[in-house]
Amino acid sequence: MSTARAAVLRTFNQPLEITDVAIPDPGPGEVLVRITAAGVCGSDVHMWHGMDPRTPLPITLGHEGVGQIVEIGGQKSTVDGEPLAAGDSIVWNRGVSCGHCYWCAVARTPAICPKRWAYGIHRSFDHGAHLNGCYADHVLLHPNTDIFRAPEGIAPEVLVAASCSGATTAHAFDLCPCHAGDSVLVQGVGPMGAFAVAFAKVGGAGWSCASGWARPTCLTGTPPPSRRG
Repeated sequence: MSTARAAVLRTFNQPLEITDVAIPDPGPGEVLVRITAAGVCGSDVHMWHGMDPRTPLPITLGHEGVGQIVEIGGQKSTVDGEPLAAGDSIVWNRGVSCGHCYWCAVARTPAICPKRWAYGIHRSFDHGAHLNGCYADHVLLHPNTDIFRAPEGIAPEVLVAASCSGATTAHAFDLCPCHAGDSVLVQGVGPMGAFAVAFAKVGGAGWSCASGWARPTCLTGTPPPSRRG
């Protein structure tokens, strides 16, 4: 039987333990994926420190992932209806919701589904086939997972942040759209800040500025005139 390696957090503030895991045959609707890139989110650091009450021990951290399909349990398609097959490069929604409750089916806000869980956050290493986080050679995707085909020409280590900070920022711009000519100030220049500048530019912002600990920097467009005086 083939095995994968998983970096397991067994004790907070201690090094991750490399553990061999038997690779299962995917069940109906499941997708076995070989990880090609896994991101380190600030939340992963908080969980490693034991600062997140959602963290069950032991756990394989990592909710940002890009990978290549190894095997599918039956037929599977992307969220756009494109059929998937072994060898396809994909990225997936880190959160898995039920798809049937009020928040999923009516309000169309699956992020607050009461049954929602996320890879590398909510499920213990001992849950199911063990492959529940992205800090591993492989991950086994649940049948309810939203899957997207990875765009060609984008390196996995560049794309991987789109599944967390990119998706979070996209939702923020869904709630507060950017219109042509708007001026946008982005407070913080981490991954979410970088995505926010990109979304502002695509949305037509006439000027966007990112501010961190240092002096604010104009990244796109021409700053609006001062209104002092």
